Amino acid sequence: MILPGLVDGLNPCAFATIIFFVSYLSLIERKGREVLLVGLAFTLAVFLSYLAFGIILRELLSGLIAWTGPVLRPILNAAVALLCIVLAILSLSDFVKARRGDTKGMALRLPDRLRKWINATIRKSMRAETLAAASFGAGVVISFIELTCTGQVYVPIILGLSTPGYSGQALVSLIVYCLAFIVPLIIVFVISFMGTNSRKLGMFLTKNTAGIKLLTAIIFIAIGLWLIYETLQVWGVLPLFAST
Repeated sequence: MILPGLVDGLNPCAFATIIFFVSYLSLIERKGREVLLVGLAFTLAVFLSYLAFGIILRELLSGLIAWTGPVLRPILNAAVALLCIVLAILSLSDFVKARRGDTKGMALRLPDRLRKWINATIRKSMRAETLAAASFGAGVVISFIELTCTGQVYVPIILGLSTPGYSGQALVSLIVYCLAFIVPLIIVFVISFMGTNSRKLGMFLTKNTAGIKLLTAIIFIAIGLWLIYETLQVWGVLPLFAST
């Protein structure tokens, strides 16, 4: 879960938001300890929001799968596995476009309307008197908006963890994933505190977008194969690990 979480956290959808956040903090002359305070509140909100979403969706899926017996699981697995293959193809296409410098032409990117909504949320929160509370609230709102993009990796993983009766293991996996997801956030706020500006962060994103897209494509393929394998287990084509 560590690698998918890290790659998802470096997703251009999520990382561009961090860059805008840092640049706006600089614009309104928030520096030093204020940056760390804002970063801590925002990061905590993102972690808790993603974890809560994962737990709730996992419990819903697990309950539905337990209720329908062996009927629903293979259908969901097959549908999401097919979706992962499609997303992998689109990610590879975005990889090619990013290598050519055409990042605006990428297919898997946050729509401009949602991006403007996120930016407006950040601006509004940074004008509040209680900066930490406003940053936490902005983190919750932005997390759920960004799920339209970052959820492309997260939701299939949640489905894969939805086997009834394994809630403890699933919770640990979700926590690990969400911790890995916020690592880029923590690093950005720390280096911003140390003086790195948004222009350098933007250069990092531009330079590494192609590589991130390639890794994302590989992760989509891996998740798709994982779900196909589980489907074959349900159908009895392959033996379960527990029976070997």
